Amino acid sequence: MNPSAEFIRLLTSLGLSSQRRFRRFLRAIALTGGLIAAYQVEVLLETQRWYASLWWYLGVAVAAGLEFVFADVLADQAFPFDTERRLALMENRLGASTIGQISGSLQTAISRFSACDTTLVSATVHIIVELEGTQQHPVHSGLLQLTNYVGRLGGRKGRITLINQGLIGRCARTGKVETVDFATLEEYRELMVKDFGFTQEETERHTNNARSYLAYPLRRGATVVGVIYFFTTEPQVFPDAIDTRELLHLEETILGYLQISGLA
Repeated sequence: MNPSAEFIRLLTSLGLSSQRRFRRFLRAIALTGGLIAAYQVEVLLETQRWYASLWWYLGVAVAAGLEFVFADVLADQAFPFDTERRLALMENRLGASTIGQISGSLQTAISRFSACDTTLVSATVHIIVELEGTQQHPVHSGLLQLTNYVGRLGGRKGRITLINQGLIGRCARTGKVETVDFATLEEYRELMVKDFGFTQEETERHTNNARSYLAYPLRRGATVVGVIYFFTTEPQVFPDAIDTRELLHLEETILGYLQISGLA
């Protein structure tokens, strides 16, 4: 198991699921440690224990470094993009009811798929956003997951995929419907790195028991503004299970919501 992936899971289990929360947690640790060290320094100086106080001075310096330097570095590495703020802005413009209506439209579209078990299909919508590049991730465009997944599998809203990663990234770049099938878990892990731009570490964080995927572009004229994303644990489902007319209707519906809110 990848240690970095395990670290992210640990943070999430502790309720530290965003950069802001993780940063506040580190700040609390730094301030608490700094206050304890400063108190010990004062006590030792009053008793003229000069050499012993040097170690606590070092503790103050470490706490200051954690607060002003290392906390930001660690927070950026764990949560490289400020997704919480971007998602909040989008939700404010769309409104909670509209997010719910988009999820409902996804569920309706899934229910009309043919020749597959629709209860095994999951779906979400991603919106293209501009990012502030970091040293680790210099790419400046990505796809922000706008809704929680409809269906049994998948993560919560707010996750970002870089524009050069994944099937949704390929769809956003080509502006075409993109599909892929994986026969086994081993093939999935291999191709996610070889063909879809993820590292082994990033691959370990993803849902890995899906076998058939479809990404459908949301286009405003010639510009791709987002991607509708479906996957299922059944093999060889896409693109045969879909009705193109249904996806066109779904695209128009979602674009309508985005245009009203000024997001498309």
